[in-house]
Amino acid sequence: MIDLELFRKNPQIFESEIKKRGLKINTGIGLKLDKVKRDLIFKIDRLRSEKNLASKIISGLKGEEKNKKIDQMKKINDDLKKMGADLAEVEDKFIIHFSTYPNLSHSTTPVGKDESGNVVQSYYGKKPELDFKPKSHVDLGVNLDILDEKRAAKISGSRFVFLKNEAVLLEFALIQY
Repeated sequence: MIDLELFRKNPQIFESEIKKRGLKINTGIGLKLDKVKRDLIFKIDRLRSEKNLASKIISGLKGEEKNKKIDQMKKINDDLKKMGADLAEVEDKFIIHFSTYPNLSHSTTPVGKDESGNVVQSYYGKKPELDFKPKSHVDLGVNLDILDEKRAAKISGSRFVFLKNEAVLLEFALIQY
């Protein structure tokens, strides 16, 4: 989840990050949901403190005043239940909305439309010189019949594979180890 304090102070940082990534998210909705949520929490806390104070006062009252205070407590309880339900609904919307926000990228991260915009920062070790064209791990797995790229692409799109045969057995062995 994102830093809400930073979001409240500088929503334009998140707007630029959203724009960089080509997403369409309305930060105004996020600010509004955050304000409504915080207002409800404040009101609920205030009602709870009133309820606690009234509970202490009721023990010292008698007769008509006590009944009047008890009725007031019932109204506070009803208000608390309604506000609690409202808060739960707002929190659900809040979580759903904010889960669509991207994390902030580092200031040195290059902006690009695809992988071709990536910049190599450093290499580890010496790159070996090969007299053949190396295959990708996906091609090797498909040739060994341990990865299923076609079936996975139908379900989740490109760049995903299913494990099969010995790869599944190896995965389970590693999990159980």
